Amino acid sequence: MTSSLLFARVLPLVVPFLGQQDKIDLACTCYDVYRAVIPSVYQNLLFSGRSLLEPSLKWSNVGSLQNPFVSEKRHTQVYELRQELLFETLTLNKELLQCVESVVVAGTQISPDLALLLSQAPNLKRFDVPNAQRLASNLASTSLASVLITDLEQLCHLPDTVTEIRLGVFDSDKISVSDRARALARVYAASSLVLVSDEPSICAFLKFLQPFATLRLRSLSVVYYHGYNDYNQAARLLVRQLLDHTDAAQLCRLEITAGCDQMACACLNEFAAHLCSKPLHLKQLALLQKTVHRDHNYTEKFDVAVTALLKQLPNNTHLEQLYLRHSPPLDGMIVHGFEGNYIKRRNLYQETLPLLTGLQKLVCPTFVWSLAGYEQLMSDLLWNGCSCPHCDSFLSLFDEFIMTHHFYDSSAGLEKDVISPCFFSCAAATLAARFIGTPFDNLPLLNVSWNFHTLLSIDHDPTYDCRFNQGFFRPLATCISHFCSDYVDALGRSNENLVHINLNGIVFQKNGKWGCTNERAYQQS
Repeated sequence: MTSSLLFARVLPLVVPFLGQQDKIDLACTCYDVYRAVIPSVYQNLLFSGRSLLEPSLKWSNVGSLQNPFVSEKRHTQVYELRQELLFETLTLNKELLQCVESVVVAGTQISPDLALLLSQAPNLKRFDVPNAQRLASNLASTSLASVLITDLEQLCHLPDTVTEIRLGVFDSDKISVSDRARALARVYAASSLVLVSDEPSICAFLKFLQPFATLRLRSLSVVYYHGYNDYNQAARLLVRQLLDHTDAAQLCRLEITAGCDQMACACLNEFAAHLCSKPLHLKQLALLQKTVHRDHNYTEKFDVAVTALLKQLPNNTHLEQLYLRHSPPLDGMIVHGFEGNYIKRRNLYQETLPLLTGLQKLVCPTFVWSLAGYEQLMSDLLWNGCSCPHCDSFLSLFDEFIMTHHFYDSSAGLEKDVISPCFFSCAAATLAARFIGTPFDNLPLLNVSWNFHTLLSIDHDPTYDCRFNQGFFRPLATCISHFCSDYVDALGRSNENLVHINLNGIVFQKNGKWGCTNERAYQQS
């Protein structure tokens, strides 16, 4: 085979299976290979400010170093330096700008000059950059498919190719009468609306749409939250009106951030029943809890509504992907955190999930974090957990850490001893920080670490020579993955079509048998 035939036919088939660094290394071999490979390096740019846990086949990450011992200041310096280098590269080589199709900024900031330059990419399809309202005029000549808006006037400047509108925090809700018709046309032509932002922005956007016409959406993300003193009644009413004017039969993906902070109120169950009265045929469903409480009863109330929704959901056997996220406190100190209450919550899902016979992917970003509030369960993990050589070596060390450390309880204004819920809650919160973007973005997981002291201002006893640092975090994550393996096995038995389970950033894949893919010490027995 000639080299020209190799570059023309073989490389395009191989490159999609390579990670970011492998592509760059391959591009350095010779100029012909460079020209074949380099477009894929710049095609999808993710700005995360961190390194990735595993190489991504789709995204090129603009982040920081893999070394867990690098300080936060150095992470910031490296991230800023890489932005400067990318800006210089795209400025000097204009051809590379033509390769850029997706730009996503997740959980960080981007240089305004770099954002402006990227907004001018002629083949740009997705541009998720916060506070980019001044770039709207630059986007009009692109083939943009997805955009983040921060005011209503941006809608008037969007190209006809836009199919997904993501709502950011509004700077202004003003729009002229002459522009209103064009802006509405852009919204009703969209196939995806992501309305997950602050409440004033959501209300302003939904009021702008009134009177509602029928929306033919394939994907929708909304917030339905009942706060104190019913202050957001108008927002809930607008969301219900939006759902009533959405063609339910066409909807494939639905994300709902929901919560009710009035214990005697039944609005969550009523909302679930209202949804189930529609002819839904969902493939993907994301349910996220929103609450200000740290009480088991409010979480159980949310779980009752969620499981009722899943049981009554029309065509629930066709649901392929489910995303569940709770809102536990950082210190793990929940009210009524008794073992019996944990069992009640577990039983709710044990009865419900087997009904989703078509389920293939389950993602629970706060699974262990939500369980950390039940002290009996966490103490059992620590003292009576996995007995493999890895856990035998490390669990006793983590027990020593708990016995010799204390933290500051800001709500009580007191220094308290670290206990197992507090310890595993901090660990699970760090694991949850691996997730970025929205549930349907499917962005790669970040490589984050905990140094065992920063969260909750944890400190050790004066006489203790503490050696715990970031180097212990991945071994701790491995111990947690062993704890999760029993749940994974049970889920695999009850839902035979499951092939992918992500519990708190720990990924399990089914390839004949279940195995953990991102905690390397894990061994399936």
